[in-house]
Amino acid sequence: MSAKRTGEFAEQTYQAAERFKANALLTDDSLFTPGVPIWTPDLLGELHTRFLDRPDVSEGTTWEKLKLQLDGSTPEVYQLMSEVLYVHYLILSMTPETKRLNINGGEVKWRPDPVIIPPDLDVGLQSKFINPGGGNAHIPFQVGTLIETVEQWKGLAADTRKSAQRPVGFQEIPA
Repeated sequence: MSAKRTGEFAEQTYQAAERFKANALLTDDSLFTPGVPIWTPDLLGELHTRFLDRPDVSEGTTWEKLKLQLDGSTPEVYQLMSEVLYVHYLILSMTPETKRLNINGGEVKWRPDPVIIPPDLDVGLQSKFINPGGGNAHIPFQVGTLIETVEQWKGLAADTRKSAQRPVGFQEIPA
C-alpha cells in the first residue's frame, strides 16, 4: 500500500496529477488547452530531438540553453515543453511564483508567448511535497526522463497500457 499526503493543497495536486494521467497519458490531449492534441507521439518526438538529442553543454543557464534548443519550434512544441515542466514542478517545494515563472519561460523568456495555466491546475502549484535540494542543477536530466518515459508509455501496445492501469491503494498520512 502507498502513502498519500494530506493537508493544504494536497487534493488539488492529486487532481492535477489525475488530469495529467487522463489527458496526457491515456489520450494525447493538452493539460492547458483541453481538446488540443499536445501529448502526441509526433510532438514528443520533436521535443525529444530538440531537447534530448541536442544537449547543450555550453556555459549558461538551463533556460538560456532551452531557448536555443527550442528556437524555431512550433507553438505546440513550446506548449508541450511548458506542460512537461508543469508536471515536473507540480510536487516540488518551491514557491508557486517560481514554478509559474519557469513554466512560462523563466527570466530568459525561452517561450515566445506566455502560458495560461488553467486556474484548477494553477492551484496545484501551491503544494510542496518534495524538496529537491541540489536537484535543481539536474532539471534537464529530470525533464528528459519525463519526456522519455511518456514516449515509451505511448509506444506500448494499447492492451499493455490498459493492463498497467490498475488502481493503487493509499494510506493517508498527514502533511
